[in-house]
Amino acid sequence: MRGLRGSTAAGTLAAALLLTGCGDGDGTATPSAGQATVSATTSPSPNTKASPAIEKTADQVVDDLRIAFEGIGEDHLRVIEDPRETADGFPPRRASGGIFTREVPRHAELLLFTDRLQKRGWKLETKVQADFTVLSSVKWELYVGVGPVPKEVKAQAGANKGAFGVSAEKPWRKPS
Repeated sequence: MRGLRGSTAAGTLAAALLLTGCGDGDGTATPSAGQATVSATTSPSPNTKASPAIEKTADQVVDDLRIAFEGIGEDHLRVIEDPRETADGFPPRRASGGIFTREVPRHAELLLFTDRLQKRGWKLETKVQADFTVLSSVKWELYVGVGPVPKEVKAQAGANKGAFGVSAEKPWRKPS
């Protein structure tokens, strides 16, 4: 089981960091082919307060993540939007991101991050493991992995030794 959990955490971490172009030098990321981005490079809204357990927009999810990451590491979050959904009038339903940290995140940092999210209406779906957990907020699912910088993004990490990777998704539901 440890191997599966470890590989899931490493996969979440690497995928989130690769997807967001974390650490590309200027704090921005270039979308992959077939994807557009919604700006999420600003600070959380000035009126950000604890979010009750209500259905959230992608922007609210990003605000929650930014607040939870505050003071933990570098900020490289963005919302990913499928242009086909946008063309059909669907709202963004994915938020992936990652931050590099000077040292490999410890369990304490993961607990701090999840505690901050719980205060914003997120619910733990799994026990907080040493390197991975899952949370939810109404229709959103959030996968969080921590660990050493994945080899796939080592060049962008500079002197940083660790990273957090997050991947939030709101499963697609056909409108009624």
